[in-house]
Amino acid sequence: MSDKYKNNNFNIAKLIIDQRKQLKLSLRELSQLTKYSYQTLSKYETGIIELNKTNRVTLFKHLHINAEDVDYLSNDFKQDIDLLFESIVYDEQTEISTLFTRIKKADKYLDYTKFREEFITLKIIVSIINNESISQEMLNESQFNSFKLSLQQWIYDYIAIYHLKNNDLINAVDTIVKAISLGVHESNVGLVNYHAGIIYSVYGQLLK
Repeated sequence: MSDKYKNNNFNIAKLIIDQRKQLKLSLRELSQLTKYSYQTLSKYETGIIELNKTNRVTLFKHLHINAEDVDYLSNDFKQDIDLLFESIVYDEQTEISTLFTRIKKADKYLDYTKFREEFITLKIIVSIINNESISQEMLNESQFNSFKLSLQQWIYDYIAIYHLKNNDLINAVDTIVKAISLGVHESNVGLVNYHAGIIYSVYGQLLK
């Protein structure tokens, strides 16, 4: 377990507050359990002071927080997200599976990470790559239409693939047009070529 959390990546203070409230503990009750003063706990929750390794172990134990998952999400999660996007671009199936297994740790604490949008994007993409059944809720644009444009383009591209796999050419074309209309241009040549391949696949099916 690393000695410090990168607070810009993970909101540990909010997690502590929410978990304490979920357990229906007051600050004074938590103080009695942990032997830390009310004032100290209050400063942890407001982010005035940071938790050190020893205090984290004690506090997480009483709040039923998985320290290993939080440590991962605070430190290595962003790197794995970047690697997973790269693995998808170059169709590295083994890496995709390994990395997605790791980042799924975000599920439980997703609302406390800075990279919620990236996680949801990858969850949709990997489900489509793995030919898993996709719920209408997952395809609902309202859950991602406020995301960064580059992430929206990724999602639309793969939803187009999903429709294409299911021989739904009308929705496939409609979706790829939405992706193109975003006007997002990626610098990665492999990604540009990959997106172009999706478009050609859709039009190829239409011409049959």
